[in-house]
Amino acid sequence: MCDKREAPQREPHDVTSTVEKGFLWFSVLCWGIGLGAKLFDLIVVAAAWGAAPPASLALMPYGPRYPINPGDFFQP
Repeated sequence: MCDKREAPQREPHDVTSTVEKGFLWFSVLCWGIGLGAKLFDLIVVAAAWGAAPPASLALMPYGPRYPINPGDFFQP
């Protein structure tokens, strides 16, 4: 008496499931980048802008203490 067991049948690959998973990963990555940017803004940038006015102006990337002119980046 030979008892043959059949392997369980797998459902066919669903394209919409793949698209949904791709959209989910894309969404998670975008939200992660956005949340990281917001945390950086709240912790670093807001602290620099919230300092006393003379001290906060020294943190800005302008003037003789900052060796690079940010405007050079945007000029051809």
